[in-house]
Amino acid sequence: MTNALTKAQARVAARQAARVGGEGGRRGGHPMRTWESRNLNAAIRGHFTKVDLGDASRWKPCAVGEMRGRYPEAVKYCSSGIPRDETLRRLGDWFNLAVICGDVPAAQKAYRAILGRVARLYTTNPIEEGTP
Repeated sequence: MTNALTKAQARVAARQAARVGGEGGRRGGHPMRTWESRNLNAAIRGHFTKVDLGDASRWKPCAVGEMRGRYPEAVKYCSSGIPRDETLRRLGDWFNLAVICGDVPAAQKAYRAILGRVARLYTTNPIEEGTP
């Protein structure tokens, strides 16, 4: 194992992710894991799981969808189900490609870029009146 992360760190991350959950709440009887924990587990394992590959390829369960669940006032989707923000779309595509290619460091970098973009959108976009 070339990564300095331990199995104990992976277990802690998995427990934290189970408490936080993702946009969908629960799926298949298992708590949704955050992409932060999935990236950590993939770094330890050396690859992403089949579930990760499928989730990364759809907007709702992908890293962008996870952020939409946390910050709906910042991450807006079009009626077609894709993010309105073009930069966020490109970052989501980059993240998806990294996961599909099994490039864990690139997926981690893309995830951090998504977090940064969402933070910028959150701080620059005023919350619309009437939004819960």
